[in-house]
Amino acid sequence: MAYEWDNKKPTAQMLGRWQPFHDGHYTLFKEIIKKTGQVCIQIRDVQGVDDNPFDFETVKKNIEDRLNPEFKGRFKIMLVPNVTNICYGRGVGYKIEEIVLPEEIQKISATKIRAKMREEGKIEGAGKGFSAGHNLKEVKNLKIRNKYQKLFNLCSKLMLQIVEGKKPVIAKVHGAAYAAGCQLVASCDLAYSTNDTLFATPGVNIGLFCSTPMVAVSRKINRKPMMKMLLTGEPIKANYAKEIGLINDCFAKSKLNYEVMKIAKKIASKSNLTIKIGKQAFYKQLEMPLRQAYAYTSKMMTLNMMAMDAKEGISAFLEKRKPKWKNK
Repeated sequence: MAYEWDNKKPTAQMLGRWQPFHDGHYTLFKEIIKKTGQVCIQIRDVQGVDDNPFDFETVKKNIEDRLNPEFKGRFKIMLVPNVTNICYGRGVGYKIEEIVLPEEIQKISATKIRAKMREEGKIEGAGKGFSAGHNLKEVKNLKIRNKYQKLFNLCSKLMLQIVEGKKPVIAKVHGAAYAAGCQLVASCDLAYSTNDTLFATPGVNIGLFCSTPMVAVSRKINRKPMMKMLLTGEPIKANYAKEIGLINDCFAKSKLNYEVMKIAKKIASKSNLTIKIGKQAFYKQLEMPLRQAYAYTSKMMTLNMMAMDAKEGISAFLEKRKPKWKNK
């Protein structure tokens, strides 16, 4: 029989950022629900504050996916302000309890989990927009030529690391991706955005042409739409960005995280070694003349064929079973 939530029943409260909701939070929830049978989970509104990249809908879905169907109906989730102080006067019937969890659970760190997610290429901006590019106040205060050169070299180095890295990088874009933010989107292997996201290379509007951003963007879209973006500085909408090949697809805000995670999980199910070889070969052959590209990719396919995973994949296909990757 399904549990029916009742606002009149004693209810436990869980207040936190849940960035993201992890095993430690899940274990804590299981202990707390023993107290009253139902729990109100409150999500602090902290997206964009310090290192808190996830919005309410993303956090809410993560919690629901983890707790359902096991605790379906036994919890409610709500957004609350960025509560930092909990105060009360005389005792009025509340119980404020600390749940002491095993040491191995207490060691779970959301900060480390976020760092790992970034390392694995799940890029997204915090706050109202993905990225507006360089901080113009910072740029203005540099003043010296070699400091400007150092800044733009550093930005270019980051973009190259994405392209030359071993793992696929997915941009999950919302709000606005302008200038170096648009460059970042174009540098990623895949890019998905919300339907209302805007993309632009607006440097011409402030007298600073988007020269480094155009390196990445011009390698993803054709010359005419690229030049229009560069010469006018006008933003383009997500559906047009998809049409010209700047992004893979766009979705409603509520569906974006689900769709990005779906494609990420699909890629993660493949051989890591094969993905690494393929990504490297893809970008290198693009810069080669046709004959040289075929010679190079023939060598890469031969190298790939000698790997254990290629042999396993072919065998699995012929035997009509799922492959067991060794990443070797």
